[in-house]
Amino acid sequence: GDTEGDKVYVEFTEENPGFGYLGSIANITKIKAKSENALVIPKHVIKTDGDRTYVQLLRGDEKVEADIETGISNAVEIEILSGLSEGEEVIIK
Repeated sequence: GDTEGDKVYVEFTEENPGFGYLGSIANITKIKAKSENALVIPKHVIKTDGDRTYVQLLRGDEKVEADIETGISNAVEIEILSGLSEGEEVIIK
């Protein structure tokens, strides 16, 4: 449907869905993106330098930087598409 500010116009092209009536109020959730089995980390641990995006890792007793590619995100988390594997220790401070 079309959006106008905080209002949404929805048109059902099939039968009446049966959960409402003309003029009723509903809660609607719009999913903008979806990913399954994703590796997700807090956004605040991501570092950038120009076009470079990376995280700092702890490998043994050594701090190393790993370039990453990110995917979808929300306000606090971000999906990692490549450059980081499950189980690696990300430095958060």
